[in-house]
Amino acid sequence: MTAWRWLALFLCLTAAGIAQERVVVRVQGLPSETATDPASLAEQKVIAAFRKAHPGVELRPADGLRIQNLNAEAATIMMIAGGIAPDVIRMQFRSSDSYIRQGIVAPLDSFLSTAPESPLATVPPQILPVIRKVGPDGERHVYGLPLQTLVSGLYYNKELFRRAGLPSRAPRDWAELLDFAHKLKELGPKVHPLFLTSGASSGFELMNLIRGAGGDALCEIGPNEWEAAFDSPEAVEAFLLYYRLTRGERLAHRQARALTMEEMESVGMLFRYVGDTVAIDPELWGFGAVPKGPGGVHGSEINAVILALYSGISDPARREAAWEYLRFVTGPEADRIRISTLVELGLAGIINPASLRQFGFEEYLVLTPPEFEREFAQALADSKPEPYGRNCNLIYQELTYPLDQMLLSPTLREAWAAGDEAAQRGEIAAILHRAARQTNERMIGHIPPETMEHRRKVALGVVLAILAAFGGVGVYLWRHFAKAAAKLGRPVSGGSPVPWLCLLPALGLTLLWNYLPLARGTAIAFFDHQIVLPSTFVGLDNFANVLFDPRFWNSLLATLQFAGWTLTLGFFVPIALAYALHLIPRQKILYRTLYYLPAVISGTAVFFLWKELFNAEGILNQILRLGGFAAEHAWTEDPRLAMLSCVIPGIWAGAGPGCLIYLAALKGIPEEQFEASEIDGAGFWSKTRHIVYPSLRTLIFINFMGAVAASFHGATNILIMTGGGPNGMTEVSSLLIFFEAFARLRFGPATAMAWIIGSLLLGFTVLQLKRLSEMEFKTAR
Repeated sequence: MTAWRWLALFLCLTAAGIAQERVVVRVQGLPSETATDPASLAEQKVIAAFRKAHPGVELRPADGLRIQNLNAEAATIMMIAGGIAPDVIRMQFRSSDSYIRQGIVAPLDSFLSTAPESPLATVPPQILPVIRKVGPDGERHVYGLPLQTLVSGLYYNKELFRRAGLPSRAPRDWAELLDFAHKLKELGPKVHPLFLTSGASSGFELMNLIRGAGGDALCEIGPNEWEAAFDSPEAVEAFLLYYRLTRGERLAHRQARALTMEEMESVGMLFRYVGDTVAIDPELWGFGAVPKGPGGVHGSEINAVILALYSGISDPARREAAWEYLRFVTGPEADRIRISTLVELGLAGIINPASLRQFGFEEYLVLTPPEFEREFAQALADSKPEPYGRNCNLIYQELTYPLDQMLLSPTLREAWAAGDEAAQRGEIAAILHRAARQTNERMIGHIPPETMEHRRKVALGVVLAILAAFGGVGVYLWRHFAKAAAKLGRPVSGGSPVPWLCLLPALGLTLLWNYLPLARGTAIAFFDHQIVLPSTFVGLDNFANVLFDPRFWNSLLATLQFAGWTLTLGFFVPIALAYALHLIPRQKILYRTLYYLPAVISGTAVFFLWKELFNAEGILNQILRLGGFAAEHAWTEDPRLAMLSCVIPGIWAGAGPGCLIYLAALKGIPEEQFEASEIDGAGFWSKTRHIVYPSLRTLIFINFMGAVAASFHGATNILIMTGGGPNGMTEVSSLLIFFEAFARLRFGPATAMAWIIGSLLLGFTVLQLKRLSEMEFKTAR
């Protein structure tokens, strides 16, 4: 072997050794290497600086699925449950308590004690209670570090303000907010004075109003003990203002999806965050603090992404590398890189003046509006952190329920029309009181002991009934199928092992993927199931709480409604379509192709397409307006049309494939039967009744069984279309179970719900199996 080959071998072995020594750290939220927007370019430079300082660390992205209408925490929980947890986890304030209480994130005290400079020195005091909390061990620890502090504010459209003759500033209080909105409304029907999001995110803007009125959504009544407080008199005033803006004087435009650049040109004001940079173009939009409410404060919200370490990291080197990454990207050096990168890109005008001063770019302060720094300082001074108490990961959704009830209340609508302010406040107070009580019970777990004892007794009876029902059904089916099997011939010798060997793979897979999870799920229903920490046995408490949860029974009603619409419309449409295509004399191939084309489109894409059609400014509403109808709201936000809007896309996409099955069956009917019936004088309905229906009866029954089962699994479609809203009108049981497990981390109650629903479907299962056992299938000759 020559010297060069020895050298090449040595270099290869050395490179392999270095590669093996590199520590891999999986990180949530790594910037895309192909992104070219300014924020991503700045983050790419931060990552490059970290890699240069730590060449032995390899960073890999660890981002799960992003699901619309579902909080980002659900993706993290699914990754952890699936055994692919990130090493560095991104938490929101509202989800921090759940992560800490479940033992998902690790304390950082040991790292902080050895850090050369305390990373907590630069953390705003409002954020310290969020990251320093009592953990599962009963001691207070620091569990994360904030990444880029954000403060909510009110942006205003400079051009629309100029046209309306308004001062170039945001409204200072609620009175000015209403006054400015009225003047913007005078510019014409195409101008929306204020934009508010609908759906699960609507609680964000509402939170600013509640705090501006002097109230709050939650209050801490003891160490790590929280209570819903959005039924206070201050909260009533905030909800009343929201109603006045949206329904009463119609000054605000609500929609679930984000505004396009074109749509933003017709919006006067909107709530957004501001951090190191402004969220939207400062040349077109000005920033102001949230208008003061009766409480005398701006009511702004302070927020940040919290970076934390996964508690399940077992390798000390990987844990140390993950900490180094966390400390670097949340530190001042990373902030300096971000700001200097934006300055180099010529974007100093969008940078917060406080950040320009901090990193020595005072010469660029002339590019920022003079009032920006003052407004930001006011917003920051009055800011409170996003709710961070027990199970607050869905606090905005909890606020959405009373908000939707208020917007849909006929009593409040009548009181508003009559100008009766006392009745308006009374109706809102009653709605909020009921909602706060349910939130305290469902989200925080405040249930009196005597109430819980009564619920356990009811749950015991229900669980025993479920066990008896399943046992009785099992015995009945065993006997019924034994009788049916006795009537069958035995084409293969009973002593031959060949049939059993053929069945073993299918039987093994069925046991592994169906019955083993079912058995584990049975156990989870009786535990306070934890992903990381040991689970605690709670007996019948999960069943007890589910049985007395109004949302569960509401979801069951929504499920029946969804199933009813799906079966009455979706099941018979393919049959009728197939029959029509079978009878048309010409262009059969063309029509069949046209009806089948929707099935070629991805199912998710179909629902996003229809969601745009059902939008407030969608084509369907535009057509209705041409016909003289009001059509002001999106179909998915109208309680009368929301469920129908979830059903129609599925029917449209599934009619083509369904009709092909029936077309094939119709082709199997001998033409001689139709010819003979015509000779005997049979008409269309007579042929349908005596020839077509008997030939398709078995296929119709089998498809009907499948359609019923599918109608109880519509969570995916509804999650895309409505997210369960408005006011839970479309929150079917399967969607609620998903929310409970992966959004609330309440796996025990979710499993209990599944068992209760399964027991309710036992009768249908018996009918299905009994009829199938009586059918005989023969091959054609």
